[in-house]
Amino acid sequence: MRIIQIGSTLTGAQKEIEEAIHCSAIAHGDESLILYACGMPSMPCELCYESKVENLITRGLRKYVTKSSHCSVLQTIRLIRHLKRFKPDIVHLHILHHGYTDYELLLRYLGKLKIPVVYTMHDMWAFTGGCYHYSELKCNGYKKGCDNCPAEKSDLDVERNKTAQSYYMKKRLLKTMDRLYIVTVSNWVKQELQESFFADYPITVISNGMKIDTNLDYFEKIKSKKYKSLLSVATSWTLRKGIYLLMELAQELGPEYRIKLIGSVSEEIKRRAPSNISFLGYCNDRRELFQYYNDSDLYVSASQEETFGMTFVEAAFMGTRSVGYNSTAISETLAMVHGNTVDEYSAKAFASAIRELFMRKDFKLSEEQVIEVRRRFSSERMSDDYLNLYSRILNGD
Repeated sequence: MRIIQIGSTLTGAQKEIEEAIHCSAIAHGDESLILYACGMPSMPCELCYESKVENLITRGLRKYVTKSSHCSVLQTIRLIRHLKRFKPDIVHLHILHHGYTDYELLLRYLGKLKIPVVYTMHDMWAFTGGCYHYSELKCNGYKKGCDNCPAEKSDLDVERNKTAQSYYMKKRLLKTMDRLYIVTVSNWVKQELQESFFADYPITVISNGMKIDTNLDYFEKIKSKKYKSLLSVATSWTLRKGIYLLMELAQELGPEYRIKLIGSVSEEIKRRAPSNISFLGYCNDRRELFQYYNDSDLYVSASQEETFGMTFVEAAFMGTRSVGYNSTAISETLAMVHGNTVDEYSAKAFASAIRELFMRKDFKLSEEQVIEVRRRFSSERMSDDYLNLYSRILNGD
């Protein structure tokens, strides 16, 4: 079996997922290749289809001229050449937005290629006119054509006046791919897809997984006598990730609690934050990150929308219980990692749930629960699920 995975960036969770699938495929005697536009390669099998100069030009065009995906025509032609040379039996698509790929050109080629294509929905972009998430806006445009998009320009991958055009282009081109198989990372995303133009396609749920450093093992937490420690993690702290609710929560809980935030944040937010919030910046060191998870009493997420919620799993890998908002896929993932949900999106509701957990002294997962979570969300389980899917598709099951 010859497998090609395609994703815009080779960083973070996307890199980890693609490399786990690749390593598992090689271990099973298959041939595998990863194509990406930008990122940090760590294996010979990872080929970049965009030069640094092209990246700068494309970023400039999308920022100052237009957000059209056609800004990356040359890169996509190079990507297609890699496909022609490798002659894959199956193509696996991951995240393709932010203009790193001429989506229209790539889909047109894959439609003519007539080989199976697996497409993992890591977010909602593939079946909308240009947004990545829509629940916070309570928008149902993806069900009827994405006219009059309510999203901010900065939250779109296309010009605001072209969302409907983008929607129908995706729908038309995806229909040309008669061997398209959809994977969602949660049952919630699958339910959303069943109300979109993907409703008639085969849909499989494969939750994300990750490796755990064998040197990092579950152990007793070192608790501070001075304060209760809460942690929250995001790539960058935005409104959707709940930064303002976390600031209110810190005030509501008071100095007895300390909230540590990992992720990039603006100077304005730092100035406005209460004194019991500390900003640790972006963490590239996974060992250091998991040490923060381990040393925290509770993990708290104020995100309003997640297609999966990997940070809940990361916290549970180190025995730390999570608290999150009861919406989208958040409640689904929390149920699987023995976390707690909050039904009302307010600082008071979050504070009440957190105080109750501390009163019950129920903020630590048992060793049996940690082992269960690590098994359920291991990269090996995830990779095996994908390889089994590939085999079933190629065998016509």
